Amino acid sequence: MPARARLHASHVGLVGLLALAGATFVGPHPLDRGAPHVLLITIDTVRADHCSVYGYARPTTPVLEEIARDGVVFDDAYAPMATTAPAHASLFTGLAPARHGIVKNGLVLPARFETLAEHLTSAGYDTAAVVSSFAVHGKFGFRQGFATYDDRFDSEPNLPRWQWEGFVRQGAFDRDARLTTFRGVHWLRSERDRRAPFFLWVHYFDPHHPHDPPAPYDRLFASEETQESVAGELATTVARYDAEIRETDDAIGVLLAELDAQQLRASTLVVVAGDHGEGLMDHDWMHHGLHLYEEAIRVPLVARWPGHLPAGQRLAGPVQLADLAPTILELAGAGGAAPINQRPPSPTVPTAGTASATTRDPTAAVSLVSAMAGTTTLDPARPMFFQRRRYDEERRRDIEVHGEKHAVRVGPWKYIEAPAEHTYELYDLAHDPGETRNLAASEPARTQRLATDLAAWRKLHTQTDRSTGVPDPDAARLRALGYVD
Repeated sequence: MPARARLHASHVGLVGLLALAGATFVGPHPLDRGAPHVLLITIDTVRADHCSVYGYARPTTPVLEEIARDGVVFDDAYAPMATTAPAHASLFTGLAPARHGIVKNGLVLPARFETLAEHLTSAGYDTAAVVSSFAVHGKFGFRQGFATYDDRFDSEPNLPRWQWEGFVRQGAFDRDARLTTFRGVHWLRSERDRRAPFFLWVHYFDPHHPHDPPAPYDRLFASEETQESVAGELATTVARYDAEIRETDDAIGVLLAELDAQQLRASTLVVVAGDHGEGLMDHDWMHHGLHLYEEAIRVPLVARWPGHLPAGQRLAGPVQLADLAPTILELAGAGGAAPINQRPPSPTVPTAGTASATTRDPTAAVSLVSAMAGTTTLDPARPMFFQRRRYDEERRRDIEVHGEKHAVRVGPWKYIEAPAEHTYELYDLAHDPGETRNLAASEPARTQRLATDLAAWRKLHTQTDRSTGVPDPDAARLRALGYVD
């Protein structure tokens, strides 16, 4: 039985309330020229190694496994930051956070940057978004290019109402997967322009803390024994986190079932990506935002377009969320393989761990279409650069945070530096995927080469969170949730 058939009754009941629209196509349909519908799904706070599609022991993502059987899995997909708004801004612009300026939540994406939605609108797509978190509210610039932007959080929230310096937010910060799916299915059935291909972005928030899955998911991975210890509390939290991933996976199954019901499976490109991961105390931090370790930035990424993308393919080699914009545009026939928001071609930076080699800035997004088609392979030594927002000197619980933090991965080697915190780290991911053995002192030459590469990249990206982006006038609302200072 397909995974999406094993859905919680509440999902099915809500979807069943919607009536199919009776619109018919008028005139020549753009799909006749091969342009697909596009369903882009992003999941907040989901780390790749807690997804069963990546080998996790618990069955957290059977729907993603189904997509993988019919499509492509990227084994090493990365977010540029472990923060929601910067990661999504990179996905939609094809740029690193230091280039588009959204280096923390609560800033507004400047209108001068073209977005994926704007390009698809220009190509004749009907565009819509259904999002689940205030961090990607339309007021922060994510509405650019969308004809419909559903960011009404009028449901029972996952995060509670809160106060900050006497201000009370009159409304939910988020909404759950059930209601988000309801809105997405309703748009597909009753609101989209059936004369045009659609681009629908659906964003889910449920795996974000606090980890409080609804019934019956709250008991899905629960232990039979109550453990009265710190380790037991952590195990319970992880089980509830995993259950929220499964809840979201089931909701995605409802969306895919709707595509099947409307006979859109063959004509729809489906892309599912995480925006960042979660610490789960792997490096003494439960949540995200502070660190650049693998659990914080390595995310799931799967894609399916029957008859156009190979089925059952797994691609090794690093890719980034920013690559999705040129990839989707090329598959949609709406921009070719060139990155959007292309910067001038002159800047060069070292690559592949050598201080002397030069090439175009590797931060620039690239289309992944040829790799998915099998005509090229992903470069295992392609540099991946990461950054953390700037913090004023402070402590977050038991962790000192100060200044900025950056990282670079080249091949199996990953270098992380935070000069203001006096930390310099080097890890061999091939032999130490959990990043438990810092080799910076024992590998000084390699450390220096990667530090030089990172310094050259940073020289091209001089913008910081103090000089870019537009602060939102209501950004104080996010402080109580740890999103902004």
